[in-house]
Amino acid sequence: MIFGCNENEPSSKYYYENGELQAEGYYNERGERHGLFKFYYENGQLKQEGNYKSEGDLSGKEDGLHRFYYDNGQSDAEVNYQDGEPHGLTRLYYQNGQLEQEGQFTDGKRNGWAKVYYENGQLLQEANYTDGKESGLWKQYYPNGQLEMQYNLQDGKFYGISKVYYENSQLKYERNYKDGILILEKCWDERGNVKECKTID
Repeated sequence: MIFGCNENEPSSKYYYENGELQAEGYYNERGERHGLFKFYYENGQLKQEGNYKSEGDLSGKEDGLHRFYYDNGQSDAEVNYQDGEPHGLTRLYYQNGQLEQEGQFTDGKRNGWAKVYYENGQLLQEANYTDGKESGLWKQYYPNGQLEMQYNLQDGKFYGISKVYYENSQLKYERNYKDGILILEKCWDERGNVKECKTID
C-alpha cells in the first residue's frame, strides 16, 4: 500500500505502511511521470531506477537506460527504452551477479544478435532475430564449452543444414530442411559410425 504522496509537487515520494520509502520521482504539470524515478523494496533496497518522458502523445513512458535489482542488491536487468519500448541493448543477470542473457531490441522486438549464458559464465547459446522472429545462424553449447548444435532459421522455421554433436565433439546427426520441412537426415553413433536414424528429436 502506498500513502503520503503529493503529485502537485515537482518531486513526490511514496511510502510503505512500515514507513519505508517505496518510490520517488518527478511529475510534470499534468501529473505524468517525467524525469528520474526510483523504486525500492520494503527492506529499503533499490529495486528499479530510470527516466520517464512525457512529451506530445507520450505519457510517462520509460526512456533511456533502466536498471533493475534483486532484493539482495545484485543487478537483475539493464534495459534501454525508447518511447516506452525496449530499444537497444538489454542485459539480464543471475542472482549471483553473473550475466544470464544479452541482446538487441528495436521498438520492443528482438532484432539482431542475442546470447545466453550458463550460471558459471560459460556461453550456452548464440542466436539471431529479425523483427522479433528467430532467424539466421543459431548455436548452442554444452556446459564444457563444446558445440552441441548449430542450425539456421528463417521466420522461425528451420532451413538448410542443421547439425547436432555429442559431447565428445562427434557429429550425432545432420539434417537438411526446406521451408521448415525435413528432407534429408544422416546419423552417427558416438564413435563416428553411421547408424539408422530412428527418431526425430
